[in-house]
Amino acid sequence: MNFTDFALKRPITVLMLIIVVIILGSVSLTRVGLDLLPEMNFPIAAVITEYRGVGPEEIETLITRPLEETLGTVTNVKQISSITASGSSIVLIEFNMGTDMDFAALEMREKIDLVRGWLPDDASQPLVFKFDPSMMPVMVVGLGGMDDLAQLKELAEETIKPRLERLEGVASVSVQGGRKREIEVRL
Repeated sequence: MNFTDFALKRPITVLMLIIVVIILGSVSLTRVGLDLLPEMNFPIAAVITEYRGVGPEEIETLITRPLEETLGTVTNVKQISSITASGSSIVLIEFNMGTDMDFAALEMREKIDLVRGWLPDDASQPLVFKFDPSMMPVMVVGLGGMDDLAQLKELAEETIKPRLERLEGVASVSVQGGRKREIEVRL
């Protein structure tokens, strides 16, 4: 006997099953939580270190590699990647799902303290950041078109940033990139 025969021979039973499904669906729909920005826990952390005035090759040798080797011994590490640029080192650590990120950040700080003496004295203290999606920007605006990056940055900081900060619901505005105007005096 297939489902069609069963439905035709026992219409009351099928109707009762449909009513039960509708009632259960309605009850579960009222109990489902709804959140505009639900709390998410991504098992990702970053270690950021600045060393101004030094090229990427030196930073990779002096800072990035020692940090990668040390942070690779932290419990539950799944993958480590890094970005080394002129003046800064960013080491990204991905952990296995379900890892307690507070404990992982504490363990990372302990490991960093062990190698802090090997890092250059002029380098900043490595900072550990846990990835928090609620801190990600809701909107990113890019500017371009001008030849003078310092002038473009000044336009962003002096004109655009104050206007965006005055808008209702804006928590913060930050300007990144461009160049600062510098004057070099040689004697």
